[in-house]
Amino acid sequence: MADNLTHEYGEPNLEYIATWFNRDDDGPFWALNLMKYRTRAVGKDGQEEDRSGIEADNEYNPTPQIEAVGGRMVLVAPVEKQLRGDAVAWDRIAIVLYPTRMSFVEMGMRDDFKKQHEHKNAGMETTIVVASMPDEGQPPPANTDSAVGTGDRLLLQVVTDATAPDLADTIEASRIGRFTVEGNIFGDERQWAEARWDRISAETADDLMAGEPVDDPNSYVMVLVPRLDTLAESVVTPLPLSLIHI
Repeated sequence: MADNLTHEYGEPNLEYIATWFNRDDDGPFWALNLMKYRTRAVGKDGQEEDRSGIEADNEYNPTPQIEAVGGRMVLVAPVEKQLRGDAVAWDRIAIVLYPTRMSFVEMGMRDDFKKQHEHKNAGMETTIVVASMPDEGQPPPANTDSAVGTGDRLLLQVVTDATAPDLADTIEASRIGRFTVEGNIFGDERQWAEARWDRISAETADDLMAGEPVDDPNSYVMVLVPRLDTLAESVVTPLPLSLIHI
């Protein structure tokens, strides 16, 4: 992480990030971002701005910087309803696929990223960011097409216990993948174990959303509306081999 970046929305997990340096097995990881926005963006002077938190984050959009270090954005999806979780109601979910852990560090040191990061500080209330990887040995997704524009939804389950019951086992769902969480990049003291991704129909989503939310400090379950979605495809073809070791 760049040493002169401030993070108004939380503290980076420097102990975990330190494990990235000087490792011989660095490779791709999927950075899962859970994002909660301020109602109004707040400037460096502490005053509210004439834009919403999500508008500020839209201006942050670091896609050029991500691509400059060999990564790509594979998912952006507003939360339609949070079915299970704690008092934090997440607004939007995103996944960035990085070619290596060190490419994430490299991005944070770029001057153009530091400039854009001011918008994230203005708009973000809190966030959880974890490094995740698809479970080895799982079957590939049955459907690798994007869900954008199809009416389908995405079901996300983030759990602290990988043996916790899987909601997808009780409904009609197309599994995209189970992702092991290696560690928290940003977040609290909870240690997340797994992120489970499924594609579901609008009808299935409506049935799930008809129920009352369940309070649970050890998991988040959300129905998402995909706006950008190449997640399933990224599991099959993560990145060009030329970018894996940069």
